[in-house]
Amino acid sequence: MPASRRARQPSTLELLLGRKSSDSGVTELAGVAVLWLGGSVVLLRKSSVFAVLFTWQRGGSSRWQRAALRYPVLVLLHCSSIFLTGCLQQRVTIKWTQNIARKLHRLLFQKQNFHRLHPETKDSIISEADLHVCRDIYDMARATSEVAVALIEALVKTTVFAGSAILQKKWLGGLF
Repeated sequence: MPASRRARQPSTLELLLGRKSSDSGVTELAGVAVLWLGGSVVLLRKSSVFAVLFTWQRGGSSRWQRAALRYPVLVLLHCSSIFLTGCLQQRVTIKWTQNIARKLHRLLFQKQNFHRLHPETKDSIISEADLHVCRDIYDMARATSEVAVALIEALVKTTVFAGSAILQKKWLGGLF
């Protein structure tokens, strides 16, 4: 088929996003940003509580006892934010897998494109081609969601920790 008559291939972003905004996974990615914002604040608090625990190692003071009670709670909150981020990432992966599968299904079965995948010679037949396609779709959606979540995490943590350093004026030491 000449290049001028070929249908335009959809981009990766077009494959990932669904028809409705609820299918796109944007809500879940916004949830990841909020979770990492909270998780970063918890990390800041956890480090200050740990500093109190380390400074007053011998214990006995009421400040040390309050810090000793707060630290496990902060660890639990931090672990919860990591776990919930993984759950939201999995939801994004599932949504994106469904979106890609729907769009590829439409593309494969229009004009009998699926039959072109199966070669006519028996030597070059790929067994279970549909399973390979499904597995590759899931792997691509999972890898892309991992990149999206890691990018959001990096942006949020950089913003929160840089803002904290600037507010505490500890960043001036690196300049001089």
